[in-house]
Amino acid sequence: MIQYADARLRLRRPDALLYSPLFPPKSRPAALGAIHALNPPNVKLFIFIGTNVGASLGWAAGEPFGLMAAFIVSGIGSAVGVYAGWWAARRWL
Repeated sequence: MIQYADARLRLRRPDALLYSPLFPPKSRPAALGAIHALNPPNVKLFIFIGTNVGASLGWAAGEPFGLMAAFIVSGIGSAVGVYAGWWAARRWL
């Protein structure tokens, strides 16, 4: 049952549905500055490059053994590329 004060809050704030009394937030959302401090856009770029390089190397390594092997090794290479990109960005930026 929606209370009157809660309904007025929803009219003022469109995102108030996310903070309803039925589903309270588990923690307060971090400020935008804190999000960028933990994961700046440059880190995302390094992760993107690492993912593509890792997937390409994995595909090339698994291709001689068949299509399914190439797909599986490419997925493993992507995961390694994500970690390598994150590590490189944290170390050099």
